[in-house]
Amino acid sequence: MKFDWIEEHADRFEVQVMCDVLAVSKSGYYARQQRPASPLRQRRQELLEQIRQAHRLSRGTYGSPRITRELKARGVGVCENTVARYMREEGVASKIKCHRFRVRTTDSDHGHPIADNVLDRSFAAEARPTASGPPTSPTSTPTRGGCTWRR
Repeated sequence: MKFDWIEEHADRFEVQVMCDVLAVSKSGYYARQQRPASPLRQRRQELLEQIRQAHRLSRGTYGSPRITRELKARGVGVCENTVARYMREEGVASKIKCHRFRVRTTDSDHGHPIADNVLDRSFAAEARPTASGPPTSPTSTPTRGGCTWRR
């Protein structure tokens, strides 16, 4: 992991300085570059390529569940969590965002009769409410809404 970071930033910083900061040897970094990739690293690279290919073939619309099904149909043994993690780490994401189903509660465009306003109430305030209220005694504690509670 540290060697991957050094390799990624080798164009910006000196290798010796990064090795010193990360407490790894410079010779270990260069020796790792000469070694062949481990089986796990090879498997990861193969999976990433197959994930990118499936994502590309879906025109960027498949997420991890569909890509997992696609890979399993090809005979690749992989779980959805692994595909999701690799996609997240590599920045591969579906173009389509999930939209939750929203229930419309009001339908103003209907042909049903509208009830008459029998009460004929006016909801306009006549005057501004004042802050004065009943006096508080030492045994009561004022709270929100003008309610008082006795101790």
